[in-house]
Amino acid sequence: MSFLDSQKTQSVVGIANLAQNKQINKSIQELKKSQEQAAKNAKIQADLQKEANKLERQRLSAQQDAARSAQMQLRIQEQAEQSRKLKEEQEEREKQLLKIRKQTKIRRAIEETGRVEKVSTQGCCEARTSNLEGGEGYVIGD
Repeated sequence: MSFLDSQKTQSVVGIANLAQNKQINKSIQELKKSQEQAAKNAKIQADLQKEANKLERQRLSAQQDAARSAQMQLRIQEQAEQSRKLKEEQEEREKQLLKIRKQTKIRRAIEETGRVEKVSTQGCCEARTSNLEGGEGYVIGD
């Protein structure tokens, strides 16, 4: 082999090495880009997961708020029912008190006059009294 052939061979090998180095550098650059993209994707995925967690917390909070609202609505209804019952009881007590007052008036009139001429069952508590001595009559009741 001659010197010229040797130089040709070295030139061919050098050119092949350059081409191979270019391919290796290109592959390294593509690998770096791929790694950078993978890092970006991982960050995006982490951000998306944080947002998903935040939305889940908000959903749970809203669900708890709805449950509290339902409980409060139930309490409001129970209090309204209790208030209605208390009002009915108060009205009944007032009717009883009125009846007792009327009966007391009748008893007083009887005690004052000493005689009852007529007692009506229709007006709840109505009585006619008359003074035996003076003949005056009174109507007591409704």
